[in-house]
Amino acid sequence: MKVKVLEERLSSDGFLGERGDVFTVPDHVGEKWCGLGWAEDVAGQCKTSERCVRSVTVNPKKLSQQQSTEEVSSNG
Repeated sequence: MKVKVLEERLSSDGFLGERGDVFTVPDHVGEKWCGLGWAEDVAGQCKTSERCVRSVTVNPKKLSQQQSTEEVSSNG
């Protein structure tokens, strides 16, 4: 499938591209990219989905740092 990259930069499935790059990828890769809104099918046979951007913040449940005095004195 011949696709046109819609993302600023795209690195997926062993391919690298930038916005506007047009190249041929296996059909399953092109379908995946079009489905995620990352690229469009040049032939127009595969629908390009709207890209969905999600922002997620992950807070750790527990934060602990353990270091012995030996490690401190030997490192510093």
